[in-house]
Amino acid sequence: MQRKTVLGVAAGVLVLGVFVVGCDDDGDKAADGKRKSGADAGASATPGKADTAPAKSPEVPDDVPSPDPGQTADLVKRLGEIHPALVAQQDKAVSRARNVCNDARWSEEGDAGVNARAAARFSGGDVPTLTPEQGGRIVTAVRESFCS
Repeated sequence: MQRKTVLGVAAGVLVLGVFVVGCDDDGDKAADGKRKSGADAGASATPGKADTAPAKSPEVPDDVPSPDPGQTADLVKRLGEIHPALVAQQDKAVSRARNVCNDARWSEEGDAGVNARAAARFSGGDVPTLTPEQGGRIVTAVRESFCS
């Protein structure tokens, strides 16, 4: 019995050690030891293209269109008509709309799945749980404003 206890404790220490090493955040600290901001945490340590390029949402592929200012205004207006809280944070709304655009372009299961995922993507926080019908209105807004 004593052997099992020793092995159990050793395994626990090993798991804890892996967890502690995995949680080390030295990679997110600047040279002065202070934590980098969220925008700086993934930035390149050497000057170059990565430092000057605008930050993009990591989950949206580069080939997904971004709305221009006029299209953004149209999108924001349409989303606000569905629920005003959808556009409380315009940058977030545009990022989510680009994800919806990507989903709508590549989904093989039809609009029902795209509509449900759009509703889920925009739900939460100050936005109540949206229905698939509202998700369909979001998909229509995205398609008609910038994602053709």
